[in-house]
Amino acid sequence: MSSSIDIHYGVIFGKLDASDWIDWYSYTFIDDEEKAAYERAKLLRLPLNEVPALRHILEEAYSEIEEEEIEKLLDEEDEYVMECTGVLPMDADELNDLVDERDPHALAFFGLTDLSEEELDEWDADDLDELPLNGDFVEDFEPYSPFDEGYGLNVQFVECPDEENLTEEEARGTLGILFGEAKGDYSVVQGYVRRCSCLYPRDESLPALAEQVAAELGITDYPGIEK
Repeated sequence: MSSSIDIHYGVIFGKLDASDWIDWYSYTFIDDEEKAAYERAKLLRLPLNEVPALRHILEEAYSEIEEEEIEKLLDEEDEYVMECTGVLPMDADELNDLVDERDPHALAFFGLTDLSEEELDEWDADDLDELPLNGDFVEDFEPYSPFDEGYGLNVQFVECPDEENLTEEEARGTLGILFGEAKGDYSVVQGYVRRCSCLYPRDESLPALAEQVAAELGITDYPGIEK
């Protein structure tokens, strides 16, 4: 049985602009309960990304990947990420417009409140030794993640048991387990059969195989799948 699960992610920069899948790491299960939840999801051919018991793994990976990707994009001087995190230099023309409009915040920020109208008209942000960062200049600025809006970050498990073809051997094995657990309640069996029928590319249908396995186990009250 596997003791870890592979994770990958993709970054979405905008319409028609996204990365390929990027391998992250193999997450090692922290306890038997977590591992059992994963193995059960695979047994039932559930979409792993939607299993509540495994959701925290993706959330943990998302947080780590988000932080790493932001740092990487800052190193690449991605303007949008710089803007979101407050390290984008203000635009000189924008600052000049604010001063021309006598914006109170801009005047106070640059210490221009006591200048004459003539001096203000001559003031030019291009004369500054260094343009202020947006995080310092914008009032009440709060940095935010570019992946909260604008960019996207998709973190998923690599394995997709809900998309892989199902062999007769595996189907029989799983049905045997589920019938053994049923104790007269066949809802899990029926859910498995309905969900996996499209994954069973054989002449004999999965509902028919389920009825056959039930008969072989001596189960007479299995209602099958409503046609």
